[in-house]
Amino acid sequence: MVKAISEAADSRLITNTNLLHWLMRLHAAAQEAKDVLDEFEVDGSNIARKRKASDLILSSRSLKNLVIADESLKSNSVSLHQCFFHGERSTGVSSLAPGNIRHLALQVNSLEQCQELHKYRNLRTLLIFGRCESDAFFNLLDGMLEKSPSIRVLDLLIRGKPDLLDVDLHHLSYVKAPGKVWPKDARPLRKLRFLDLSFTKITKLKDLPTNLQVLHLRGYDADRVPQSITKLTNLRHLYVDGSALSKIQSIGQQTELQELESFIARKGQGFMIRELKNMREFTGRLCIRGIENIRSKDEAMEARLMDKKHVGALVIEGKRVPKFALEGLQPHTNIQELTIKFFQEQDFPDWVCPDNLVNLLQVNLESYHFLSTIPPLGHLPLLKLLTLRKLPSVKHVNGTSFGGFPSLEEFELHSMEKWEEWTEPDAAAHADGSSLFLGYLRKLHLAYCPSLKRFPHHPCLSALKELKISKPGSWILALPACSQVLSSLITLAVEYCNHNVVMSAQQFKSLENIKLIKSEGLRLADGFRYFSKLRSARVEGRPQLLSAITTSVSVGFGQDCCVAHDEKQQQEASLLTQLDVW
Repeated sequence: MVKAISEAADSRLITNTNLLHWLMRLHAAAQEAKDVLDEFEVDGSNIARKRKASDLILSSRSLKNLVIADESLKSNSVSLHQCFFHGERSTGVSSLAPGNIRHLALQVNSLEQCQELHKYRNLRTLLIFGRCESDAFFNLLDGMLEKSPSIRVLDLLIRGKPDLLDVDLHHLSYVKAPGKVWPKDARPLRKLRFLDLSFTKITKLKDLPTNLQVLHLRGYDADRVPQSITKLTNLRHLYVDGSALSKIQSIGQQTELQELESFIARKGQGFMIRELKNMREFTGRLCIRGIENIRSKDEAMEARLMDKKHVGALVIEGKRVPKFALEGLQPHTNIQELTIKFFQEQDFPDWVCPDNLVNLLQVNLESYHFLSTIPPLGHLPLLKLLTLRKLPSVKHVNGTSFGGFPSLEEFELHSMEKWEEWTEPDAAAHADGSSLFLGYLRKLHLAYCPSLKRFPHHPCLSALKELKISKPGSWILALPACSQVLSSLITLAVEYCNHNVVMSAQQFKSLENIKLIKSEGLRLADGFRYFSKLRSARVEGRPQLLSAITTSVSVGFGQDCCVAHDEKQQQEASLLTQLDVW
């Protein structure tokens, strides 16, 4: 199939950039399919083996949204006579494509190009993209599908909008063709496994094929998504917009679903959190919203999140997240990413502790108005990314109970207006028993923490490569003394600093990027001339620095920007390629 697609593209000298981009994606997907199939020899009698291969295809990056769902998948690639690409320069389908082909990609610009679709009786894959203004398009499609009972993949692709170069493939499906009701009869589509109708102009969808495993309906509002979608008990992947998804009643009947981008808990039969109870096949990311509609811990426990051992990322949020609801939403210990927003209590449930979250790699906590004590996240042995945003009631962070973060690589703290201190932990607080504290931290962002006076400064922070500070507290006065930290930085950004801080460019031995925005108290003792590796600089609203810059830097791009005293300094200074002064 890969070779056939490539040869078809070459033979027609295709110049349409959108089409070429799509072919490249299809080529990559087909190559990945071949790699998977080389490992799995599938026959009609080995159902379990077949499902395993299908799962691998669905999990692959390129094939996520272009599934080859043919029950007769073999380990050999598709031969040339089974695949055909009909491009926009072709004059007619009948003269170019044999009637027994199995995989057809058809670009249409008029109804005439669709007239002979009825001749195909052995299709397994049909990809149609383009423009057809006649409402007879879907009538012709129905006629063809009645005569191709073995079709597995039906994808109506885009031409022109949205831009193929800017959006992921699963957002692209769109045929500009009007249609009132479709399909006329779903029975001929009983073998269809993959259907993508995103952004098509079908007014009303009737009963969908019952054996579908993948369904894309992007761009469909709630009124156009049929309630019969819950009868698709074999559905594994469902892609619909959030507003439409929230109005699908009794979605819990789809027990084979492997991912659900967003579930909104509501009041009323068929919309409550218990709909998640029997969905044990979830993999990847699960986002649960509307937590304020949960009435008790027991109701929350009906979601049975602890049974969903394949969920990798969990998002919990609502207008207000009560503690009793969060208590009942304890995830499986396999969880790797956890996001909780709008929690409205002073402390967390007991399950938010290292023993129950030992595999966590990423944590995001946001918008906790009353929380005063941050849980001991620093004791999580594998945690790599931590974000704390909008925690206005936190005043003190005890380093010993908070922990030493033995694996943390990126740390963002934002909008903690009352936070005054973070004490250093003692050695007993470190998860690995050593004195290592933030020893692997590469990125640190501290924004809008104006009351912070005490912040741990430790030699192990020498691994830090990126430091971004906005509206800091008085802790920043101690920063110039942390020479080991400053010498390792590659990127430094300081915004809205009113404290009098004096630093030397010679302390920044590795600095390549610097941004100083409206920081009236910040001064560089020796100007810019000693930044030996600086590549880009932006200075805004700093009159004290402007005079230093004009004596040491001549504005230019890709030129010798520094007035150097010797040849070596001038060579180093020439690295600066971007300088913005406002």
